[in-house]
Amino acid sequence: MVRTRQGTAAPARGSVSDNSTPKEPKPAKKRGASDREPQQQGRAKKRKSSPGPSQDASGPSETREAEEQQHLPRYTTPDLEYDWDRSKLKDPRPTPGRERRPRYDKYDIPAELAARCPPSPEKPKGRLNAIQKDKLFDEKTRRDPAESFHDLYKCRDKGPNGSPTYDHAGFRLDYEKVMNWFKPVRYNKSRMINGMDRAVARGQSLNEHIMQAFFEEDLATVKEVTKENTFILDLVKDTISKDLGIPVHKIDHAEIDMWEEKDYQKHKVEDWLTYSDEDKKRSMKMLRGGSLRV
Repeated sequence: MVRTRQGTAAPARGSVSDNSTPKEPKPAKKRGASDREPQQQGRAKKRKSSPGPSQDASGPSETREAEEQQHLPRYTTPDLEYDWDRSKLKDPRPTPGRERRPRYDKYDIPAELAARCPPSPEKPKGRLNAIQKDKLFDEKTRRDPAESFHDLYKCRDKGPNGSPTYDHAGFRLDYEKVMNWFKPVRYNKSRMINGMDRAVARGQSLNEHIMQAFFEEDLATVKEVTKENTFILDLVKDTISKDLGIPVHKIDHAEIDMWEEKDYQKHKVEDWLTYSDEDKKRSMKMLRGGSLRV
């Protein structure tokens, strides 16, 4: 054993300690090499390879499909016309007052037609004010015949002496009613609530009148049967309209009295509990916007 300068014992030269392991010799550093090279090499190993094509990215087929849609001819008003399948209707008789075929709108347009939608107007850059927003809405509504208010704008643009304009259900619009619809109305909460209450009361009164006149059962029984589905009364109103030859949007108390005076046969309420999807779609189309028709 050889004493070191600090007084600790060091193994003699040539002897091997039991707990020590032979150290690997360090590689000789090249001349001019920097101590930062190992760190740079380590960072280089952590770099990821460039990602491949994403699964979300559109493939050639999707890109080709989008290009084909851009080149599709834009639909016009006649392209949106269709006919009801009368074999599925509860009452297949012709509709009184309807002068044109019904047309698809934004609520029921098929996908193949929706792909041919006219392009929307270009939106100006920056934040839009109320006037700019209204202008964009007006322009889009005029361009697209499937928009909900397209017919109203078209009727107003034609003027009082213009050709007749028809809504999506095929009924002729009343120019004066349309112009009143466009007039701005100052918001009044109490007036709005009172108007809604009057409309609900008027509708309930008319429905009860229809129940008493059309069905064999008493009013209480009909109310109990139809309370879960008021759509039945829409079908009944359509039949009364066809019996009298009067448009469905003009059926009121006077028309119900007229139907009773003509002594039409009454119906059983249970016979009106079943109907088709075609009946429901047609009824929704017929009743929408009825207050603006001739």
